[in-house]
Amino acid sequence: MKFLAKGFYLLCMLVFAAGMSACSDDNKDGDTPPPPSPLTPDEHKAKLETVGKDFIAKFNAEDHRTAVETIDYLVGILETSGLFGEDDEEDVVMPDPNPGYNPMVQMLSSLRSVAKSNSLIGLTTLAAEVDKVSLADYAGVYTYNESNEDWDKVDATGKIELNFNNGKACVLALTFEGGKDYVYENTAVNIPAKMTVSLKVAGSEQIGASVNTSLADNQKSADVEVKMTLNGGYAWELALNAKSNVITEVYKMSKNGEMLINSSAEITGQNLTDPNALENSEAEDLLSEGELSVNIMDVVVKGQGDIKAIIKGVDAITESSSSKTGAQKEADIYNKYASMALYYSGGSEKVADVKMDIVKDEDDNNVGYDPAPSTGKMEQSANGSTSYEYYYTTPILIFASDGSKYDMETYFSEANFGSLIQSVKTLVNKYAAMVGETVDF
Repeated sequence: MKFLAKGFYLLCMLVFAAGMSACSDDNKDGDTPPPPSPLTPDEHKAKLETVGKDFIAKFNAEDHRTAVETIDYLVGILETSGLFGEDDEEDVVMPDPNPGYNPMVQMLSSLRSVAKSNSLIGLTTLAAEVDKVSLADYAGVYTYNESNEDWDKVDATGKIELNFNNGKACVLALTFEGGKDYVYENTAVNIPAKMTVSLKVAGSEQIGASVNTSLADNQKSADVEVKMTLNGGYAWELALNAKSNVITEVYKMSKNGEMLINSSAEITGQNLTDPNALENSEAEDLLSEGELSVNIMDVVVKGQGDIKAIIKGVDAITESSSSKTGAQKEADIYNKYASMALYYSGGSEKVADVKMDIVKDEDDNNVGYDPAPSTGKMEQSANGSTSYEYYYTTPILIFASDGSKYDMETYFSEANFGSLIQSVKTLVNKYAAMVGETVDF
């Protein structure tokens, strides 16, 4: 299952790369291109910020306080006691196939990241963590003894249950069944066909999750489905299919039945599920093409790209990337082989294309710059400091209504979206405060 984690990492990198380096092909497969939104760039700012603030407003940190605080407490006592890790006490002898690694802490951290930040990475990690340890090796019912900070164990089959008290009776239960052995580097790990997770506090379920895995006999393909619910009506779904020539992902997030996020991505190539190839091959030897669609309430982002052509094209540029010629060639390659655009209302109105352009900048006090710019205007000041002009590529928005161009970093700045950014900061710190932390942005 190592290929699932690595393959999905490649998929996430595709999403990021396409999102930062593309324009749009609205007429793919003969589809009629959507009409342009009539809004001006300034009107788009207002609408995009409104959508963003409406999305943030869907989250009530207090809905997750009990879950976050309980998991944080449990992580603490697991780390202190060393249960499931290398510091286990002698009276609870556990097999340790991966010394120094605490699988329960990692799983709990994944659950906590979803509860605190709607983390897609958290769901992905939860899906991948089942390959790190054979859960059957740790089966049992454990009760935390506060007096000696240790766990009492009763043998059990098909489940790991942790009973503890954080002011109220808490139960974290994992069940697992079926599955196959996955062999990597001469180590066999049983991958359960189904795993469930439940966190209850005073009898009320705060978190529910399931991971269903279908692993092919040849270990070169798998289907993974993750579902998770949190108190307050929040629900997440992640479906991942990995084959040697294609990896696909579908991610959804809803609250009380209202869909808030619906995204999909696909990457094609070869040997995408071969651990040896992933370890030893260059990206252009593995990847071919990719596409993505991300729908957040009323805003949709769609993109596609020829990854192999982009990598080879950029690698073939002989000029310095900081020169005007080199930067322009790089931008041209991204624009030729990748496409991306922003829409409203499920794709019915086009907001803007995203393209790559070049920007000239100046760097002062050029000390220890590596590599030294091969081109550009160099100047030496009287005090010995050096400055030079250089170029780099950057994504720009080209609005469909009037063709106006805006640098994305400038357009989505705090000056333009200050209210939305502040809403995000406030929400993040509400979650952080639950575990006695503050996030300094």
